[in-house]
Amino acid sequence: MRKLFLFLIILFSFIKVEAKVYYSEYSDYEEVLEKVEETDLLKTKTEEKYLIYKEDITETFYPSYTEVTDMIKTDETKIVSSEWLDSEPSQLPDRNIIKQQLYEYESMKSIRYIKLSSLINTKSTFDLSEIRILKKGKLIDFDVIGDKDYDILKDKNYNNFISFNKDEEIIIDLKQNIKIEDLMMTYHIHIKDTSDIYFTLSLMGEEKENIYASATIYSILDTINGNDFSYLIFKDHFDLVNPLYDEAKLSEEKVLGTEFNKVRLVTKYKTEDLYIKYYRVDRTYLDEYYLKPLDGYLIDYDTKKEFYYIKTRDKVEIKERLIIDNYNIKLEDFILNTTVDNIKITSNINYYKNGEYDINFILPFKVVKTKVIVDIKENYLKILKKQNKYLKALEEENRKLFIQNNELNVKLKEVLKDKDEAINEVNEKLIKYQYENKSLKSDKKELDEDFEEKSNNKFLVIILSIVSALFITIILRKKSH
Repeated sequence: MRKLFLFLIILFSFIKVEAKVYYSEYSDYEEVLEKVEETDLLKTKTEEKYLIYKEDITETFYPSYTEVTDMIKTDETKIVSSEWLDSEPSQLPDRNIIKQQLYEYESMKSIRYIKLSSLINTKSTFDLSEIRILKKGKLIDFDVIGDKDYDILKDKNYNNFISFNKDEEIIIDLKQNIKIEDLMMTYHIHIKDTSDIYFTLSLMGEEKENIYASATIYSILDTINGNDFSYLIFKDHFDLVNPLYDEAKLSEEKVLGTEFNKVRLVTKYKTEDLYIKYYRVDRTYLDEYYLKPLDGYLIDYDTKKEFYYIKTRDKVEIKERLIIDNYNIKLEDFILNTTVDNIKITSNINYYKNGEYDINFILPFKVVKTKVIVDIKENYLKILKKQNKYLKALEEENRKLFIQNNELNVKLKEVLKDKDEAINEVNEKLIKYQYENKSLKSDKKELDEDFEEKSNNKFLVIILSIVSALFITIILRKKSH
């Protein structure tokens, strides 16, 4: 029994179902974590990649008295001077200490706004026209802020005036910060009576609320074209009110003190140290691994790493000879092996009629067109049963025709017999009456002709019936074959 079992295993191992294999195109390579073996559905590749880096050279000067351990020393040196110091510094190797008298000064902050207001004379008004502001002798643009349209104050037309009344106030926005020493102003005044005119100019910075300096201006200084045209140099006419000052600055050159510039002599110290140049080469790595370096980068061969990639394809095995020999076989049974699920099958097959039919296997990557044969035994048996039933019907029909034919033959014999008897009877009568009167002969002749016509017609009908029966019999026998 064991030998028989082994024989069956060996036998079935040689039985191979013939099939056609269909492959899709390979996918693109994708990375996997581990190396895998290749199959007919999977291809692999291995790439050696490296980290890449860019060399950044850092150069730094350090004082000669400083110990530097993480950089490489060069022969390049330089002298580095410190800022001015308030106290004398410590003496160190390669250091030179400088002691010097300097001028320390603080300048009043720059002017941004000019306020014109506060008439002292209560008996008179005047007309104001064509204000000009100069910075270091050059005209600058400005805006006038107030309750009226003051654009005519800078329209370059001396004949356009604005009436300026008691308690009226305007603010001139210089639109930039200017030192008081650099400011100058010109303006036109048209006096409506003989009274003197007084008004106040106040200077303010960016914050606008604080008045740095002010001046009370008295008119008239000069006359042009019948109008008063006045010049005002700010540094010569203003008194300090509540000034703010810029951060103190030092100067080795002599600085003169003014009302707007506070100056004092101070003792300061400065060091001159010897500095030595050092450098260090740093590597800046990119996070990714590369087959080859990018422009400006180098490969670190010590960082080699293998990367594994696979690409796959699908496979469908379809039986080569498609034969359906029983009703339980489905079209899907011809698909022997597949790696895809969405296979559609179309066919014009009729399981109940043996023959060859078209069949299409619609794969995701291909349409396989072939033939399927229906060869089911039960279909043949049904045909034979139907043919047997038909043959039996033919036999029955033949039997009936045979009986009918026999009956016709009997009737034909009877008719022929009657004909013979009639002919004999006529002949006897002819012989009997042949010598009779001519009129009788004539009557006899008419009688014979009448009888013969009737006999012939009857005989013709019988003959046609026999021929028809024989023709039908021959046709039925041919169909049965």
